[in-house]
Amino acid sequence: MVHEEWVAALYPKVKGTWNLHHVLKDKPLDFFLLMGSMAGIIGWPGQANYGAANAFLDAFVKYRQSLHLPAHAIDLGLMGDIGYASEASLVPTLEASQSNSLRVLDERQFLRAVEVAVLAQRFQCPNQVVVGLGTTRTLSSADFASNWIKEARFGIWKNIIATMEQPAEASRADELREHMEAIKNNPSLLDRPETEERIVIELGRLIASYTSRPEDMTIEELSNIPIDSLMTFEIRTWFRRHAGIEITLVEVSNSGTVGGLGKIAVQKLRDKHTCKGHKGSESQDGDSDGSEKEPSYHDDLTLAKTMRPISNNIPDWTSESEGNVFFTGATGFLGAFLLSELIALPHIKQIACLVRANTSDMGHTRIKQTFANYGLPVDFRSKVIAIPGDVTKRNLGLRPETFSHLAQWSSVIFHFAGYANYTLPYSVHRGPNVLGLLETLRLANTERLKPIHYCSSISACGISENLIGPVPEDVRPRPESQNVAQSIGYTQSKFVAESIVWDAIENGFAIAIYRPSLVTGHSRTGVCKKEDIINRLLSNCIRLGCYPHPPQQRFHFIPVDFACSAVSRISLNRSSFGHAFNITQPDQDKVITLGEVYTILNNYSPTPLVSIPTAEFIKRLTKKRDSLIKVSSSILAERLAGHRIWWDDWEYMAAYGTENLRRAMTDHPDIIGLKPVPELLKVYYNFWSRVD
Repeated sequence: MVHEEWVAALYPKVKGTWNLHHVLKDKPLDFFLLMGSMAGIIGWPGQANYGAANAFLDAFVKYRQSLHLPAHAIDLGLMGDIGYASEASLVPTLEASQSNSLRVLDERQFLRAVEVAVLAQRFQCPNQVVVGLGTTRTLSSADFASNWIKEARFGIWKNIIATMEQPAEASRADELREHMEAIKNNPSLLDRPETEERIVIELGRLIASYTSRPEDMTIEELSNIPIDSLMTFEIRTWFRRHAGIEITLVEVSNSGTVGGLGKIAVQKLRDKHTCKGHKGSESQDGDSDGSEKEPSYHDDLTLAKTMRPISNNIPDWTSESEGNVFFTGATGFLGAFLLSELIALPHIKQIACLVRANTSDMGHTRIKQTFANYGLPVDFRSKVIAIPGDVTKRNLGLRPETFSHLAQWSSVIFHFAGYANYTLPYSVHRGPNVLGLLETLRLANTERLKPIHYCSSISACGISENLIGPVPEDVRPRPESQNVAQSIGYTQSKFVAESIVWDAIENGFAIAIYRPSLVTGHSRTGVCKKEDIINRLLSNCIRLGCYPHPPQQRFHFIPVDFACSAVSRISLNRSSFGHAFNITQPDQDKVITLGEVYTILNNYSPTPLVSIPTAEFIKRLTKKRDSLIKVSSSILAERLAGHRIWWDDWEYMAAYGTENLRRAMTDHPDIIGLKPVPELLKVYYNFWSRVD
C-alpha cells in the first residue's frame, strides 16, 4: 500500500517531467518552468510522498542546468483563491493555515512569481523561486512557534524578517506593553498628553493598515481617521491585547475618530487603575454590544412629548437680516454635497458646521478632505465656520456659553448628521440618531426659536406588509412597521427620531422632514461613498462577475445631486415647515427592481454577470483578499443568511407618495426630471468597476 501511494504521488511529477524533458531537450527553449511546492523544501507532516516528488523537481532543475538547458522551479505555498484548495473548497484547511499565521497566497502573487522566474532565466539568476515561505506574525511574538525556522537553512530568511518586522512592529508592541505596565504602577502617567498620543498613534496605524492610508501620517492625521464600524471587532481585540481593557461596541461606534477613541481608552485605563467607576465598567464590559444598558426603541418614542417651544415667532432665515446656518453632518456623504449647495445660495451669509475635531482648524481640515474625496470645490472658508463638537453629547459637546451664543446667532438649523450601519443594534445608533436630534431641538429652542430642516430616511417608514397604495408623506410612521424580522437598528433609530420630530411639530416647532431613499453617486461623475454597503456590494458584484439572487424588491435609489438640489430648494420656502418630503423618484412608475438593476449592469459588463445563490456569493466574496471584505464578510454573511437586511425570501414592492415633493419642485423641472435609469447606471457602472 505504501508503495502504491508512493507511485501515485511521484508519477505525475517525476515520470511526467522526465518524459517532457526527453521530448524537449533538443528544442531551443527560452523558458522551462516547473511548478512545485514548498513541501519539497520544508516537508509536510503526513505528506512525505508529495514532498519527495517536489524535491525531485528542484533537483531536476539543477540537472537540466548542468546540461546548459533552461530550467527554473517555482515552489509555492498554500494558494487561497486558485488551485486545489480553492477548487476543492477546503475551507477548514485554509482557515487552519491562517489561524496558524501561515501566509496564504493569491493569484496575483503567483503571477508575480512566474514573472520573476522568467526574468531569472533570461538573466541567468538563481534557479529557484520560493513563494509563501513566511508568517503573518512577527518572530518575536510570544505565541509564535515553528520548528522549521530553527533550521540553519532558513537562518538568512529569519534574520531578514526579524530585521524588517521587529523594529516596526514587535518593538513598538513591546514598548506599548511596557508603557501600560508603567501606568499600572503609576496611574498619574494617564495625566500626561503623551499617553493618549501613544494610544492614538498605535491605534491609528492599525486602522490605517486596513484602509490603504499612508504609513507616514502625522499624529493629527491619525487622530482624525474616522472609525469604520467594520473595524469594531479588530479594535476591541487590540485594546484587550495591548491595554488590557474592554471597549464596548457602543463606545467604539460613538467615538467617531481615532482621537475620540483614544480619549475613551484613557478614561477606561483611569477607571481601571484608580478604581473609579470600575464596577460600572465591568458590568458594561460583560455586555457584548451594550444593548442591555440602553432603552429599547419603544422606550424612546415619548422623549419629546413634553417639549414646548419658547416662542411662536420664527425668523425668516432667508431674509437680509438673518442668513446664519447651523449645520450638522458636513463630513458625511449627503451632508457634504448639501453643504456645497448651501454655500452657493446668496441668502446664506455664514454656515457654522459642527464637526468632530479637537480644534476649528482640524474641523476645517476634515471638511476640506471630505470635499476633496467627492470632487467638490473646497474654497469655502469665506462662509464656513468649523465648530468642534459632538452631536451625541450634552450641549452638542460645546461649552454652555458657546451653545448659547450659537443658539442666538443661528437663523436656521440643518440637522443632517447621522449614523448608519446595517449590522449593529439600535443601542449603537441611539446616540447619534436619537439623542443627537434631542440636543439639536434644544439648540433650536434656546435663546430664540429657530426652524429646523431635518434629514430623516425613507427607512423610517419601515415595512408595512398590508399597506394599500403608496407610503404617504405627511403621516408619521406607524410602530407596527418596525415589528418585523427585517427591522434593523438603523431603521428603528430613524423611526424613533422621526416620531420625536412629529411630536415636536404638533407642539409648535417649525420643522421640515426630508426622507431620502437610497442615495447613490453623482449623476454625472458617479462619485459615491465607496464604503456604503450598496456601493460596496455592487462594485464587488462587478469584480466577481456574479451577484446574489436578488429579492423581489423595488430599488428606490436617487443621485446625491438630485437629493441635495431638491432639499436646498424646498428649504427656501416657509411653507415646507410641518411637512415631510419623500426625496425619491418623483414618478414612482419609473422605479425598477433590484433584479432589473443587475440586468442593466449586465449589458455594460464585457463578461456576463451570473446570478448565484446568496450563500455561494458570500463564499466567493470572502475569498477576495480585500481588507474591507476581510472585516465585513462574516457579518454580512450572517445578516444575509438571516434575511435581516431584506434579502432572498422577502418581497416588498412598496411605492412612496411624492405629492409634496412634486408640488414643492413645480418651478424646478430641471431638477425633478431625473436622468433615465439605464443612463444613470451606465455612469455608476463606470465608477463601480474602478473602485478598489
